[in-house]
Amino acid sequence: MTMALGNLMASLLPAMPELSPLAGAALGLGVGLVAGGAYFTALWWNTQLYLAGGRALLAIALQAARFALLLGAMAALALLGALPLLMGAVGLLIARTLVVRRLGRVA
Repeated sequence: MTMALGNLMASLLPAMPELSPLAGAALGLGVGLVAGGAYFTALWWNTQLYLAGGRALLAIALQAARFALLLGAMAALALLGALPLLMGAVGLLIARTLVVRRLGRVA
């Protein structure tokens, strides 16, 4: 299975566009902001589901989806290089701060 994944990644690499450092950083930041906003907003929903009780299966499915989508976004950025991945992590942290400030007032 690992070999098949390695072959898939190798076949995708030539299709990856060559980005300038500024474009890669901007793309990484944008993807990190969007993915982080979705991740941390879904985390809030997830917490509400766990606290409400009775909908554990939905909460577990949402938790798995959160992890899978964030993993996919960060893996895609990693294929583009270190700078897009780093800026994606920065965007994730900025999104976390924004979502916590926004949803902290709601709770």
